Amino acid sequence: MKRNGISLMEVLFAVGAMAIGLFGVIALYPLGLRQMGQGTVADSSFRVGQDATQEFEIRGMGRFDRWLFANQTTAVGNPTGTAVAFAIDPRFVTRHGATVQGSITPAAFPYWDSSVIAGPRLSRITLATASFPGVTRAMSAAEADAVFALNDELVFDLPDDKLFPPAQQFGGLAGAPKVKRLSEGTISWMATLAPKIDATGSFKDLYLLSIVVFNRRDPAFFLYEDLNTDGQYNAGEPRNERIVDVSNMYASGFGGGEIELRSPNAIDLDTKAGDWLMLTKFLTPTTPMFRWYRVVEAEEELRDSATPPNNPPSVSPFFQDVTLQGGDWPPDPPGVSPPLTKAVLIKGVVAVYERTIRLETSGIFSP
Repeated sequence: MKRNGISLMEVLFAVGAMAIGLFGVIALYPLGLRQMGQGTVADSSFRVGQDATQEFEIRGMGRFDRWLFANQTTAVGNPTGTAVAFAIDPRFVTRHGATVQGSITPAAFPYWDSSVIAGPRLSRITLATASFPGVTRAMSAAEADAVFALNDELVFDLPDDKLFPPAQQFGGLAGAPKVKRLSEGTISWMATLAPKIDATGSFKDLYLLSIVVFNRRDPAFFLYEDLNTDGQYNAGEPRNERIVDVSNMYASGFGGGEIELRSPNAIDLDTKAGDWLMLTKFLTPTTPMFRWYRVVEAEEELRDSATPPNNPPSVSPFFQDVTLQGGDWPPDPPGVSPPLTKAVLIKGVVAVYERTIRLETSGIFSP
């Protein structure tokens, strides 16, 4: 008697079709996890940016009488009417101060070696937390971490026995009760303050406050984390803070637009879509200008100065085209060499929030 059934060939085709579908589903997991991570960082950076703007006002960080230079003892004084810009970065200052390390100056932002590519830089400062007649105390590292890092990412210890809930971790000073909740502190922030300057170089008493949010900024802020024992670059890691030339502005600076970055080191051009950079230039010999921009698109393959360009690029200098989103930027005059406009590239910046403020001389809680 003849019996209907399924042949081995049909079974193999069915298994193959199922395998293709399963492999497609499996391939989506890494993408989904990556997008979940990006969403978490975006949500945290938004909350930090909004909170930091209020913290800046409530804590009186706009009061120049609370500003101290990187040596943590010298008062900045009243900068109103000058073209000096500042980076309020106590977490960095408490770890490095103003001590020059080789050709690197921690008191400047960025701390880039000016002998490589020169350009205007901000004065890196910290805050005074207490002022008495003849006594000024700078913010400590613990105070800076408490104010300038997100403390919502609590640390838990997962027990071996899955029947028990995670145990929250507490810390404190040696020998003292452990009462402080520990947090990862992966999201942190700093602030830059630059005078609002028009295209003619004129400015008054208005400053552009930029809250710069980081994800996993190195808490040690190693100045030489990417240099080997001979003081040369390691192959795979750019410096935390670096400056490159803007060798071309294709859209004449309207809304940022498309620009060409140039650097003698290919490792410094690692810009990707979603990153942030700061454009800088001297409008006049004594008037610097600074502004942050978001990178909406970046050329994946670098170009070198060979004709035609090598692939991979091997001849210095190296070039990368990126598209920026932000305010208008005054382009350099034609034929100027080296370029006046520079780009400051900082590792780990995930968001920047801006507002216009006036500097304060007193706070809401001042006597």
